[in-house]
Amino acid sequence: MVVRRSYAGLLRGTYFEPRKVTRLEDLSEADQEAIVNDILTERIRKIQGLNEKFALRALKEEQQAQEAFLWAKEEEEQRQKHREERLRRSADAFEVFARRAQREAREKDRQAEELVAELRRKDQQAAEAAKLAEERRLQLQSRRLARHRQLQMEADAAARQRRAQLRASAEQRALALDA
Repeated sequence: MVVRRSYAGLLRGTYFEPRKVTRLEDLSEADQEAIVNDILTERIRKIQGLNEKFALRALKEEQQAQEAFLWAKEEEEQRQKHREERLRRSADAFEVFARRAQREAREKDRQAEELVAELRRKDQQAAEAAKLAEERRLQLQSRRLARHRQLQMEADAAARQRRAQLRASAEQRALALDA
């Protein structure tokens, strides 16, 4: 059986027998010195424990600060990537818009060219129709004039013939009066 002795009592195996001392002065000088040494040792151990805790806390705070810095850096990189993606998307959207606007402008130009070509074709058709109408009008006018001249000539011929008949009949009357 292992026996250990201390100023607090005896430890025999697993059983502890405390001393019956109630005052510090009743202990021997060696026990009093052991008590002071134990108190100092305990204080040193507590101070070392506190120092370790402070060192661990400082290390933990430094790690947290490092993690916060890395998190903030990563967050800023994510924001930058997001900004770049938004810019790329807006540039892509602008390109799509520009291409669509160009297509629409080309389509409008094509429609305008078709409209101009249609107007020119209609103007040409109208000019041809006007030309044909003018030619028809001139043909009708020349026919009327030719018919008018023919009627005029026939009327003149009939008038001359009538004058000739009147002259002849006047001459016959004059001869008949003379005779």
